[in-house]
Amino acid sequence: MPSVYFFFDAPLRYAMPRPPTFNHPLRKIREAADLTQPRLAALIGVTKDAVEKLENGRMAMSHEAAVKIRHQLGCHIVRKADRDTGKKSWSVSATIVGEDGRRTKYTKDDYDRHREMLEEAGNEDGTRWKEGLAAATALLVEAAIRAGHLPSVAAELEQKIAALIDAHKLESQLEGVLRDEHEMKQVNAKATARAFTAIPTISALNVLAHDAGRLERDGG
Repeated sequence: MPSVYFFFDAPLRYAMPRPPTFNHPLRKIREAADLTQPRLAALIGVTKDAVEKLENGRMAMSHEAAVKIRHQLGCHIVRKADRDTGKKSWSVSATIVGEDGRRTKYTKDDYDRHREMLEEAGNEDGTRWKEGLAAATALLVEAAIRAGHLPSVAAELEQKIAALIDAHKLESQLEGVLRDEHEMKQVNAKATARAFTAIPTISALNVLAHDAGRLERDGG
């Protein structure tokens, strides 16, 4: 009679999943914020199963996921690089760096303050977000210039902006913004629409900036 141990042993040995990593920073952050896995999943737009896999170390965290977590929870992003391969990976930190440079554990107070900030920002005219994005873009461009990568960075940024416009269906709104800006600068609105539909978005914005500067120089 064949041994039953051989039948069960090999398949089970290789089918055993990795032990869950219970000290993952995402788990610490979520528990500190007093969030359930389903609630966190809803906030960052993934499934509960995905959150569970991230916390257990069975799924690598993408940069996109790390950015969404930071945006919703107010924690810091951590970028790591393998010493041998140089391959980059992403995670989040369960500590917060204060304005004085001191590191403290992420707490429910940090989460509550961040959510209040998001709520306030949602009720204002977007000035804080526009200023922050403008500053971040300026820093990115300066870094790209210093590295000698401005053309490739600008091309990739244009692709990402186009993808955002498509994903959030912002084309008509953006066309309206461009038209309003041109009307404020006494530029023909029809020309704005033609420029928007004929050339890429960033190029259209560059046309807008160029025309605005020309009007100021010409006294328009």
